[in-house]
Amino acid sequence: MQTELTDRNGEPLPDDWRPVPTLADRLVLLRRHLGRTVAEMADLCDVAHATWSTWERGVEPSRLLEVVEKIARATKVSRQWLVFGDQN
Repeated sequence: MQTELTDRNGEPLPDDWRPVPTLADRLVLLRRHLGRTVAEMADLCDVAHATWSTWERGVEPSRLLEVVEKIARATKVSRQWLVFGDQN
């Protein structure tokens, strides 16, 4: 079963689409992978729902390293992946 790729608004992505390696994109990817809503991710990571939503829209957290640590602990993903998009 192949899953159709969609943007943040649920619109299908073009066939030639390539991801943009941003924190916002990784947060959306992580949330969808975990099958959570914005509100559920915010609760899991102990942040306000509106805050999580702004991060997914591309507003970078003011205390990036603290936020990354909080998300990494709550979701068991690497800090490296959250910040840089790689596992090295």
